[in-house]
Amino acid sequence: LSLTPLAPDLPSAAAREFARWPAYDRALRQVAADLAAPLIDAGAGLSGRAAWLPDGVHLSAEGQAAVADRVWHALQHPDLAPTLPLQTQASYANMAPALD
Repeated sequence: LSLTPLAPDLPSAAAREFARWPAYDRALRQVAADLAAPLIDAGAGLSGRAAWLPDGVHLSAEGQAAVADRVWHALQHPDLAPTLPLQTQASYANMAPALD
C-alpha cells in the first residue's frame, strides 16, 4: 500500500523532508515489482483535493473514507485477491456469551 504525501505547499523544513518521498515511492514500487507483490497506490488521483487536507497534511474524514474505499475496491480486484497470502484462523465466536 502506497500513500505518498499529498500536500504540495509546505514550509521549507517539511518540504525538504517531503522531497525524499519520490525516491521512496520509486524504491517501494521496485521492491513490489521484484517480489511480484501487489501494490495499491491509495493516493493516486487524490492530490488537489484541498477539502480532504484541511490542515494541508492530514486527510479529513472524507479523505480517509475515499482512501479506504479505494483500498477496499483494489483488494476486491480479481487479479489482486488471489495473490494475497491471507491466513485463516479458527473462530471462537461460539465461546462468546449469548446476548439474549
